[in-house]
Amino acid sequence: MQRPYTGMNAPMYIPPGYQGQPFQPPSDPAREMELRNRRPTQTPVDNSGRSKFSGGLINYEAERTPLRLKGVLNFKDFINPLVWKATFIEFVASITLFFIAYMTPVALVPAGWARPALSVGFFGGLVVLLYIYAFAAGTGGHLNPMITLSTMVAGLTSFPRGLLYMIAHVTGAIVAGAFAKIVLPKERPLRAIAFTQCAVGDHISNGEAFLFEVLFFLALLLIAFGVALDPNQGKIYGPVWAPIFIGVLLGFLSFVSGSIFPGYTGAAMNPARCTGAAVWFEGNYETRVELWVFWLGDITACVIFGIVYWLVPPSFQSAGKEAKKEISDESS
Repeated sequence: MQRPYTGMNAPMYIPPGYQGQPFQPPSDPAREMELRNRRPTQTPVDNSGRSKFSGGLINYEAERTPLRLKGVLNFKDFINPLVWKATFIEFVASITLFFIAYMTPVALVPAGWARPALSVGFFGGLVVLLYIYAFAAGTGGHLNPMITLSTMVAGLTSFPRGLLYMIAHVTGAIVAGAFAKIVLPKERPLRAIAFTQCAVGDHISNGEAFLFEVLFFLALLLIAFGVALDPNQGKIYGPVWAPIFIGVLLGFLSFVSGSIFPGYTGAAMNPARCTGAAVWFEGNYETRVELWVFWLGDITACVIFGIVYWLVPPSFQSAGKEAKKEISDESS
């Protein structure tokens, strides 16, 4: 059949047999191989700085399985330049994050907010959400020594990386507290300064505050691993929704725990923030501060979560289905 004339104004020619279907020109394997092997004209993008470990809130190109004991105790990470770069980023991010955390209640309480715990919880959750978006791709976005410890217990972060991260978080909080001390107006009311520090107060015992800390932080860990940190669960929600869920829950838990007893600032869920504030603000107001309650409570929550995670991980149902499928495939 002779092909009709296809001038500028003529209708597009469609070979017989392709009417009603999108026309795809016949493939040319030789041409495709030539294009595939052609050297690129531009330098490829270097993604070596992306987070390649499974302990991040957003994982890129990461091994999606927990580390074995040998991987957790990989002391070569102490001389890994990527680990040190990520640690430095966590340190700088911690300084700015905790500085905002210290100054937020100082600004909101004198401004006449009726419920300081609600405002602090709302803005705190929003800021953490944004920080996760900003830093999770490069470092994992921990910004919390107890989040780092929980990933170490779960076998997702090596011991050297975890230790360096925790030192960076606590040091960053102390530096942020120093900056807040320098710029904080002297005439601010003591009640506003109290919200910058983790305080137990006089209406709750140390045991009750410890129990609050364990349960609230355990709830945060369950959600954080259920939507982001667990390698299998992170695939479900992805890097867009997971930080939103974590930020909303953190703000809600801060509001609920901080509204129960007067003088009790609520569950800290980040003892680095408590440490930085205690170094610079303790003694500025009359309230009882028990720093060990927040550290020990969060560590206890990490241990409990580690036991639960290894016995029944968040993705146990999907893992069981995959195992059954493999067994059935092998038997058939």
